[in-house]
Amino acid sequence: MLNAFLYKGSTPYNSRPLHNTNRRAENPDIETVWIDEPLHRAAVKLLMARQDKTYSLCDAVSFLLMRQFNINEALTTDRHFEQEGFHRLLVF
Repeated sequence: MLNAFLYKGSTPYNSRPLHNTNRRAENPDIETVWIDEPLHRAAVKLLMARQDKTYSLCDAVSFLLMRQFNINEALTTDRHFEQEGFHRLLVF
């Protein structure tokens, strides 16, 4: 899980995403990866090298981390993962 998206959707009026995030953060089976400056710079470099694609910064960070951890399958419907050489598990 990327730290930049831990609290997405949380507002003072909607604490459910925050509660779920805290549960995930406390789960020993889930590792939170903090986006530090070197990772951010590497992701921007990847985006610059793939200007023909419509990848997001989140996509680029995910690709880099998946390669770092030798993950080849993505539980996603996002075709960008296939374009980058990963196996997309959710195909509709």
